Amino acid sequence: MALVKLAWAYVIIKVCTATEDNIIDALRTAKNVSIDSGNVDSVGISGGSGTLGGTLKGTSRITTSPKPEDKPIDPKMFDPSVACLDLMIVIDVSCSIKQEDRNNATEFAARVVSGLFKPLNDTENIRVGLVRYSQTLEQVFRLDDHGESDVIEHAVRTMNTSDLGCKTHTHTVLKELYTTYFTKNLGDRSNEAYPNAAILFTDGRTISQRFAPETKRQARNAEVSDIEIHVVDVPHRQGLGDLADEFDELPTRPQLLYNLTEPEHIDSIVQDIKRRYNCDRPDFGSQRDEQSSGCANVVFCIDISCSIDRTNVTRAIKIAKDIIDASEFRHNYGAFTYDNNTVGSVPYFTDTSAELNNLNSETKACKTRTNRAITYARKNFFNNNSSSNVLIIFGDGNESPWRENKFAIENAKDFTSNNKGTLIWVILTSNRDNTTRIRGIEEQIKVVASVNNIGTKLILEHNDPDVATVIADYLDRHFPRCSESSE
Repeated sequence: MALVKLAWAYVIIKVCTATEDNIIDALRTAKNVSIDSGNVDSVGISGGSGTLGGTLKGTSRITTSPKPEDKPIDPKMFDPSVACLDLMIVIDVSCSIKQEDRNNATEFAARVVSGLFKPLNDTENIRVGLVRYSQTLEQVFRLDDHGESDVIEHAVRTMNTSDLGCKTHTHTVLKELYTTYFTKNLGDRSNEAYPNAAILFTDGRTISQRFAPETKRQARNAEVSDIEIHVVDVPHRQGLGDLADEFDELPTRPQLLYNLTEPEHIDSIVQDIKRRYNCDRPDFGSQRDEQSSGCANVVFCIDISCSIDRTNVTRAIKIAKDIIDASEFRHNYGAFTYDNNTVGSVPYFTDTSAELNNLNSETKACKTRTNRAITYARKNFFNNNSSSNVLIIFGDGNESPWRENKFAIENAKDFTSNNKGTLIWVILTSNRDNTTRIRGIEEQIKVVASVNNIGTKLILEHNDPDVATVIADYLDRHFPRCSESSE
């Protein structure tokens, strides 16, 4: 097809033997201008002080080839709005929230669902479940109950919003996330391809208030289990704010706190989720572990030095046994105790937790050399660089002498980075002064512990009654292929 192109040029040439024809020729051949001979529309010449200048206006007919016919493409290949995840919507229907705001919460949630499925209505990559709660809870539908987006949206919008008792037991529903709702039996899929997220609608007031610390603990356990928590602030019926800083501590990150009364936050949460869980390049996976082709090599490393009370040591061994018993798969387990040096050791086994009965836990020296313990684990248990290697340390983080803390940190980081291993820390209570206890946690434990998929440090407390369940769940989720060798 012939196209007409309008071109302009302007040049200034010195007056020597130059004539108007010289200017026209110069204009005609100026850079990036192509004006066919005979197609000059007008010429303007001006000058003075020894120079002549000219402008020329003309047309050039350029023949271009038509674009090749576009071939049909899969829109998912280039659409950044396609998300891959398993999502639980959790709605507080307690008496402290007005009926109007409960209805607003379901409408907000339904519109989030609608936004997540647009524009492709891709029900293959997104699963949604719904639970409502107050003093008790009710699972409205499971992750795998509904496959059509319009059905899911309708079910959310028409959810029964009557209370289930007046009190607000947020701690209970948060625990159910990682123990029940995000499980294979209820439709949860592999975290490797479909990460887990929850949107919690609440006024941030766990009642009875004595359960507030439990709510925070269960939120952290859910996050250690790779469940990212988004929170939507629902107004309290009397305008009261959250209790015990729940809105500061329940969202996995501060940016994941939204407000029910801000309509634009519907689009914000939709876009945040689509960006985080994009099927092709999820930001969620920036911290993702390399999944092993088999079972985990799990080694329990227990500090029995003088700064650890005997009850803590006994508790540590009990937790290790419970982890083994709670796991669905037969991972490889080993264990050793240490103070200044290694005290007792149990080689790898896969049968029963009773093997840990053979572990020597008698203190030999008061010093605590975690650096040497990590070296022992790497030489005697982890003789290869593999993401299958998991070191679980039970201790207070107080290297003794403290000047060697830097060596423990370097050793741990080399294990988790260069050797691709995972380091989980279970904090034992130090019998030293409070300053020393805090130093061990802040300057060793928090520095060396691994980070999971959503950026949560793998640190738990020995007095958490769910600690064994959380760690066993972590192992089974991150090494799902172990099931093939456990059958």
